[in-house]
Amino acid sequence: SSIRNGMIRNCGVAFDFQNFNVSCFIEDVSTFLVVQFGVFHRCFYMSLRNCSARGPRDISKPAFTFTGDNNLISLLRVTATTASGFLFEGGTTSVSLISCSCEGASGSALAFRDDCLGVVIDSGYWEAVQGTVFDFTRAKVCSVSFRGNFLNYCDTIMNDGGASSGSTLMGVFDDTNYIANIGAT
Repeated sequence: SSIRNGMIRNCGVAFDFQNFNVSCFIEDVSTFLVVQFGVFHRCFYMSLRNCSARGPRDISKPAFTFTGDNNLISLLRVTATTASGFLFEGGTTSVSLISCSCEGASGSALAFRDDCLGVVIDSGYWEAVQGTVFDFTRAKVCSVSFRGNFLNYCDTIMNDGGASSGSTLMGVFDDTNYIANIGAT
């Protein structure tokens, strides 16, 4: 299945997919006044390209939600201008977020729950996030690489929940990431 070119307006969830599989993609689709662009459950080898979500500000409903054993997900130029941007939970393996962004979030720009292995966050644009940009407070074992990201006017860059959270975070946050005007942490 493939979905290409369009604008979806004024609804709760634009896409609610289960088992969206090999070679399936959504490309050049925008949502406006939509609570969630997509809820993707048990999706494998799928991609979102040139997609954007602008919607109501509901911190409990991330624009892009991936639940339950998602593998090999490719997000390329996917943007969220909402209260919460992206959520991965229930087991995530081999995910790339290339040139993705979240602006104006009051919750998390990008949150991880449970195990998340082989995640690459490259060349992202994260701005005016009043909450946490990268939220690992409810994560378990995570291996993540952060490269070439631009973070500007954000309160907290990363939160692993501290020693009592049980999170094990491995990976690289190298000097190619540019950080400016950070508020809290």
